[in-house]
Amino acid sequence: MITAESRRADGDVGEGIIRAISWIAKELPVFSLNLILTTASDVWAVRYPDTHELHILERLPARSAEAAPLDARSSRIRAHSREASRAGHVLIATEPMDDNPEWRALPGGALVHVSPDLAVTISHPFPEAPAHPLTLADLSPSAAASQKP
Repeated sequence: MITAESRRADGDVGEGIIRAISWIAKELPVFSLNLILTTASDVWAVRYPDTHELHILERLPARSAEAAPLDARSSRIRAHSREASRAGHVLIATEPMDDNPEWRALPGGALVHVSPDLAVTISHPFPEAPAHPLTLADLSPSAAASQKP
């Protein structure tokens, strides 16, 4: 759906995401719709609505004194990179991956765009809540169990 909407928007991936998520929010039952989408040059992330967390950390060369390789991890996820210690980068994850105080929780309804020069833009183009919100009680037992960390 995002691909089709991006094509209809003359290749604008951000607009394609907005159109697709907005349609889903209006027409379909939604429990949680977090996503990270990458192209060869850009990254987009969505947190919608506010069911599950999504966090962002900008590590730009001017703000980073670390010479050691990136080694960020939590109890469930891990990222390791030697190259990332020498260049700016942006991490997007379901939870802070280390104790860096610069991790920020994204608000529900956020659309993040990371451009090739690592500029981060956060907008809020989606409705506050879906038209047909689901709760854990609406899900099957196995689906509900899969939603817990």
